[in-house]
Amino acid sequence: MRSLRYAIDIFPESRNIVMSADEVIQNPYPEALKEIHFTMTPNYDVSIEIPGATLAKDDKLLYYRIYHFDSPLEPGETRTMHFTLKSRNRGFEMR
Repeated sequence: MRSLRYAIDIFPESRNIVMSADEVIQNPYPEALKEIHFTMTPNYDVSIEIPGATLAKDDKLLYYRIYHFDSPLEPGETRTMHFTLKSRNRGFEMR
């Protein structure tokens, strides 16, 4: 099961966007999950909120995050995470 709801704000004058989204995540495995891993992108500032999870590792050099579940995500269990992406325009527009 996967569900995604999002809103995107576009700022043409600065050539940036802000996307806020709620995504339902589910454990499809037969065992409980103690953590979830994300590969980030250097092109965006990202914030992630997962109910019942805390940021355990934020490797800014490799753009990699690990969130630890306070209570494991059981098989078939779903949670709704919220994330926000903000673009960071670097440089000048070429015409």
